[in-house]
Amino acid sequence: MPKFNPEEYEEKSFEPVPAGNYPFEVVDAVEDTSKAGNEMIVMELAVDVGRENPLTMKYVNLVFHKNCYFVINAFCQSTGLTDKWDAGQLDAEDCFGVSGTVKIVPGPEKDDGRQFMEVDQFVTERYAEQPKSKQGKAKQHYEDVKQTANAGGFSPADDIPF
Repeated sequence: MPKFNPEEYEEKSFEPVPAGNYPFEVVDAVEDTSKAGNEMIVMELAVDVGRENPLTMKYVNLVFHKNCYFVINAFCQSTGLTDKWDAGQLDAEDCFGVSGTVKIVPGPEKDDGRQFMEVDQFVTERYAEQPKSKQGKAKQHYEDVKQTANAGGFSPADDIPF
């Protein structure tokens, strides 16, 4: 049974994040299928809101349906992946580690009164207020791990790398 010391608990004040444009980095991206049967990329974003830790935005989806192409286009413009947009081909691996600017806003209030921030849109170059880089820390870490694994004879097709 897990144990903890309640005397170590420190109550912290919570200040909501103001709505606005913030730099982000994609820290996880996987390909999946929507409930409607459309291909999609499900991403997790680390959003720099100017605090000690980034705000984690999970389940940010790029759905590959013609009615949702505007979101994919804005994502590609915001992250510098316009070559992928032009080619009509975007994979989860292309998304991992890229950074750009995202507008976050308060989401709908829950039944219990809680309210969470959500992604409103990916901010394209003409609306961007924050500088961005094409390759962030997560992408570099991924490349380092891949290089180390390949040096040890590990193949990504292997189930277990040992």
